[in-house]
Amino acid sequence: MKTWVKSWPKHRFIYWITVILLMICLVACASEEPEMSIGPFIDIPQSHEFYPYIQDLLDKGIIRLEEEEKRFRPDDNLSWEEAERMLGRALGPGSPESFKALVKEAGEDISREAMARIMVLAFDFALASEPLPFSDLAGLDQESREAIQILSSHGVIRDFEAKGVFGPGEPISRGYFVRMLSLAIDKEPLRILEIG
Repeated sequence: MKTWVKSWPKHRFIYWITVILLMICLVACASEEPEMSIGPFIDIPQSHEFYPYIQDLLDKGIIRLEEEEKRFRPDDNLSWEEAERMLGRALGPGSPESFKALVKEAGEDISREAMARIMVLAFDFALASEPLPFSDLAGLDQESREAIQILSSHGVIRDFEAKGVFGPGEPISRGYFVRMLSLAIDKEPLRILEIG
């Protein structure tokens, strides 16, 4: 007992330092505003660039929460199954089987170029205004260049990483696809894709 009484000033000092540090931590943690997420999507705060497009497609029933397992994973590559499912819902019942074949033909990791061609066919877009001057379209075939220019003239696609390029060979991410699909739906009335 006597040793504790002798060391009390030392213990009191440690006690008060600990209390002060805990209070500082509590104040610092309480002052940070937590980012709101889209329902159960814990990786999509309201400040995320794709938030409004994901919310739009959630509201329209094109994205379904039960299929996403609480994470949307916007940076993951879009698979053909996901593209087929979301485009099928956007186009509605009666979309032909040939549309599904076109999406599957694009491959496992669908490129941005392939998705541009699919979107132009699916939504029956035509050139609307001056397209963005992408510097990386020269090596593409005419149909791909036109599809990219048509979508950019409608504002459906944008500059890739603000470098004046589209990145046609890059795999399309889930987030970028959702933005394209949301913007495409808002631009034109949908039509059922007819492939000869």
